[in-house]
Amino acid sequence: MSKSHRNGSNNGRPVGGSQLNVGQHGVVMGVYDEHSIAYGIAAAITAGGGRVGITYHPKVAARVLPLVEKLGVAWALPCDVSKEDEIRRLYEHDVTAQAGWGNQPLAFVMHSIAFTPPEGRDRGLLEISMDTMELTMRVSAFSFASVARYSLP
Repeated sequence: MSKSHRNGSNNGRPVGGSQLNVGQHGVVMGVYDEHSIAYGIAAAITAGGGRVGITYHPKVAARVLPLVEKLGVAWALPCDVSKEDEIRRLYEHDVTAQAGWGNQPLAFVMHSIAFTPPEGRDRGLLEISMDTMELTMRVSAFSFASVARYSLP
């Protein structure tokens, strides 16, 4: 680790400094509530002058939509990442239609999504069904590749 990273700087700039996001725009996926990592990331980006759109699972819309104004995000769209066609639609159509950012490519996409059904939370790894494990991995890990594939310009 270089000395500049150990002392909290990056070439003389604070790591995560507010100038990092000025004028940039992108997507933060996985906002769930005010305690979620995705919420904190979106809040930091907007506070730093960046423009953000967020995604959320359709089943948590009632929990997420009241946070949109508080976060100051440009838009919020549902996306069930367990369905690849929803990820494709999000990046091939919805983001372009909602964003109003013209033809500028996204500066960032943050995949902050994790899920397991109740069985996965209530039992140990060796006790859950293959279906539960498959859904957990599809949403929490495998969707990352699809998001990367479809969000690239």
